[in-house]
Amino acid sequence: AVVSTQSTGCKDRKVNLNFQPTPLLGGGVTLDSKTLADLSAMTPDRVALLNIMKSQFELTRGLLEITNGVLRSEIEGTVPDMKYTTLENTKQYIKENQPYAKTRKKRTKV
Repeated sequence: AVVSTQSTGCKDRKVNLNFQPTPLLGGGVTLDSKTLADLSAMTPDRVALLNIMKSQFELTRGLLEITNGVLRSEIEGTVPDMKYTTLENTKQYIKENQPYAKTRKKRTKV
């Protein structure tokens, strides 16, 4: 290592010109320039915004799962052999179950 002497005005001190900082990640992990740029662009406000967006996404996903479950149970709960009511069936039901019509018929027959 090359050592030089610099005068700081107060006293002389030795400075190592070949100083190599120790890596923070260790283990020989290297980052490419794109990853390093992405990591350095993560300001606290961006991190907070990303966390909010992730939370919103999870809430939306949960809502969709619940809605799909409700719809699935409604579809499974319908009766496949359901008989639809027609106008003729309705008229027949009214004739058979309307008490006023029965008493009026009895009165006209007497």
